[in-house]
Amino acid sequence: MAFCSNCGKELAAGDKFCSECGTPVRSASTSERKIVYDGELHKCPNCGGTIKSFEINCPTCGYELRGAKNSDSVREFANKLEKIEQSRSSKSSGLKKLLKNGNGVNETDKEKISLIRSFVIPNTKEDLFEFMILASSNINMHRYSNLDSISESEKAVSDAWEAKFEQAYEKAKLSFGDSQEFKKMHNLYTKKNGEIRRSKSKRIYLWIGLIVGYIAIFGVLFGLVGSTDRKIDKENARLEAIVEEVYAALEEEDYVLARAKAATLTFSGPNTTSAESATEKWDKTREELLAVIDAAENGESDGIDY
Repeated sequence: MAFCSNCGKELAAGDKFCSECGTPVRSASTSERKIVYDGELHKCPNCGGTIKSFEINCPTCGYELRGAKNSDSVREFANKLEKIEQSRSSKSSGLKKLLKNGNGVNETDKEKISLIRSFVIPNTKEDLFEFMILASSNINMHRYSNLDSISESEKAVSDAWEAKFEQAYEKAKLSFGDSQEFKKMHNLYTKKNGEIRRSKSKRIYLWIGLIVGYIAIFGVLFGLVGSTDRKIDKENARLEAIVEEVYAALEEEDYVLARAKAATLTFSGPNTTSAESATEKWDKTREELLAVIDAAENGESDGIDY
């Protein structure tokens, strides 16, 4: 079967000119039309309907796709990590070796970090999303909120996961930023970054609490002289309790309550030189806490110079 190269009309056998437009028949115009299929078409095993990326249920019949194939590269990567983790007990045997590795990065975690950093980010949407989920779940939130709850080795592993998570997101944005599937990757990225930001804020509040506590302690140590200074000490204790209430409200993200508590930080002790110093201290503390509350409410607590 041949077709005109100019208008596409079907040509009869032996035609030298197109009967529709009169174009001379050339050998190139007699080539058959071909249908080319590009890529794979996934079908529902229950009804045969077309399955798009990230579908967990058939949009036609609702069939649950339990047997969806995961990424070979991500699965192989996860298996390698598991094997490294299983070798931890044998590599860490012995009290001397445990003590030696206690303050640094142990050999097992060094292997994990090397594997994480050298892993090649997948190219397909499904595989990349699968890897982002894996990386997100391995970022340790205690890395930021609690200074002493995890070891240096665990912090290093978490940092490697976080760096790879960022790398995967940037690749997704460049490769699939204009696709619907990218929205899921973006939502995952935004959610995790929000958790990290809140954890960092908690650590900032902890440091502020320690600093204010030390200021109050030194104020008490150097200001206790007779009954007048005992009254100052009592007033400082009252205001310190209010500060703790402010921090508690910040932890609950109740900024209205935190601001109301902070506004009451006014020293009302006896009229002495020591009391004047305490008044200046608490006035400054009140102003700084109100600034912290405003920044936390606006999501800008990381940028404040404390």
